Amino acid sequence: MVATVTRVPKARILVVDDEALVRSMILDVLAALGYETDGAVSAPEALALFADNDYDLAMIDFLMPEMNGAELADRLRLQAPGVKILITTGLDDDPALARAQARGAMVLRKPMSIDRLHAAIDHLLSGEMSTHTFPDSVHA
Repeated sequence: MVATVTRVPKARILVVDDEALVRSMILDVLAALGYETDGAVSAPEALALFADNDYDLAMIDFLMPEMNGAELADRLRLQAPGVKILITTGLDDDPALARAQARGAMVLRKPMSIDRLHAAIDHLLSGEMSTHTFPDSVHA
């Protein structure tokens, strides 16, 4: 059986990454795929954007200066309980990643292809995820 992936049109995504080049490239790719996007350089900026805007999904880098991506995911869920969370990381294992997955976040390993990123976002937004792992993602 072949699963079909359908993108939710015009979903709004916040990309949080402290590396400007990475953030810019992801924003460009997501915009080209038809998503509405905003970017944040830090956890405090992401929290401020979430206070003023409605997002369907937050794509968060795990390693950031003020707080890690799992901590930010918890804070964002307090502001918007239904938001989908995608944490990206180059790490193989971290207890905070396992906790984030247990709370419903998907963790996707870097580097990732555009196709993998697109498929992961589509799965999260469509509600088709029965688990919170994705092929080549970090398994807790």
